[in-house]
Amino acid sequence: MPAGRRAVTEQGYPPRRTGQAGRGDEPRYPQDGGRVGWQTLDAFEEDGRDERDLPPWAVPGGIRPVRAPRRPNRVYDPADDRERVYDLADDLVPDPGEPGEPGPPEPDQDRPAMRGRIAGRSRAAAARRRRSKRRLVGWAGAAIVVVVLVTAGYLVTRSPAPKPRYVTTWQRGDIRSVPDTCRIVGSSALRQYLAGTPARIQPYSQASQSQCTYTVDQKPVFRVLNITAQAYPPNLTVTTGNGSATATATYTFAQQRELLAHPPKNTPQPPATIGHVGGLGDEALSAVQVFHVKAVIDRVTVIARYHNVLITVYLSGQASDGFGPVPAAGLRTWALAVTRDVLAQIKREPTVS
Repeated sequence: MPAGRRAVTEQGYPPRRTGQAGRGDEPRYPQDGGRVGWQTLDAFEEDGRDERDLPPWAVPGGIRPVRAPRRPNRVYDPADDRERVYDLADDLVPDPGEPGEPGPPEPDQDRPAMRGRIAGRSRAAAARRRRSKRRLVGWAGAAIVVVVLVTAGYLVTRSPAPKPRYVTTWQRGDIRSVPDTCRIVGSSALRQYLAGTPARIQPYSQASQSQCTYTVDQKPVFRVLNITAQAYPPNLTVTTGNGSATATATYTFAQQRELLAHPPKNTPQPPATIGHVGGLGDEALSAVQVFHVKAVIDRVTVIARYHNVLITVYLSGQASDGFGPVPAAGLRTWALAVTRDVLAQIKREPTVS
């Protein structure tokens, strides 16, 4: 039976008024004199009947609505599925209950299938998450390996940083000080080289430069021995090289060689005959000159370079005005001997480490 009819039947029809005739004896609605047709109905006029005499279905709120109100829309929450799975899992475990009591009713046929589907979906989602995590970790590891390889290749294949062109500090192996040149050659050697007892003159002696001059002026001997040792520091004013101490000494050695080979004009210095000397420092030379200035003077000059130290030794003798003769070969041999003694002392000096 429809819900509307069932509700009417349960509430019942309105009772008839006592002392009134049946439906055929009186009109359904009391008619007002002077009203006919549709005018007999007036929703705003009272018909004289009490609300207590009306059935419940005729009063507002007397009958509950048959249809339940519509539920509001729910927002999906993944936690609901997890709770539903837990609830269904609890339902699958039978409750033993008390002894003698009947167990829980058996679940319907459809519920286990639904539980299996929900649990299966959860396991599949977890498996997908694990696979995604493994892929993410694998790609991240591969990216790190690629970055490391690229960085290592760049560091290995890149060219080294260019060295600065100019040097302004002392370098390893440089010598900062030289020995006192007046304390190198012994007295017996000096008497042999100068053919007499010399007089000593020392113009200057410093840490980086020392000079000593010996002279014999006793007829028929007039000889002069000059010894100079100088340690050159770094210098950026030189026109060649990188400005280091060794480059400065090398430049000075080349300049002195040029002056001996091609002396300036309008000077009494004649061009020298230059010869190479091996086994004497890093580079060495000997130069022979003959001066004709009021007297004939023979001079032998030896220049040797060791790292940044330059050694210059010259030995001369007068061969005129009652002096002489002067053995030219002997002058060169004695000058080379003095240069070797000075070089041996310089090699004992401390170097920059």
